[in-house]
Amino acid sequence: MHSSPTRISQRLQSEVNAAEKFHSSQVMPIMSEAIQHMLHLCPTEVDVAMADFFEAKLAGKEIEQSAKVHSNEKKKATAERASDLVKIISINVFKERPDDILAHVVKQLKAMMLCKK
Repeated sequence: MHSSPTRISQRLQSEVNAAEKFHSSQVMPIMSEAIQHMLHLCPTEVDVAMADFFEAKLAGKEIEQSAKVHSNEKKKATAERASDLVKIISINVFKERPDDILAHVVKQLKAMMLCKK
């Protein structure tokens, strides 16, 4: 017996809604916080700093903010690299839907850094 197109549509819409809710409530808040932190730090190695940020969050440690003022060019370069990382990480988290998002993100960033070497 085949499902009607309406049932399939409703099921797909339900899955899309659940995925959007997961992304907006679970993934984007921590990714937005990470990007903001990177813009304050403007690190040379954004992937390393982002891994450190997520490891600190995972461990429940206080995240230190930088008081240093950075040029707009440095902020732009940092934002671009951080955005690229967030896109890659978000897609993977979205596909995998891990129970522990922070642990998953740390693992993913470390794997990316190993591939870079």
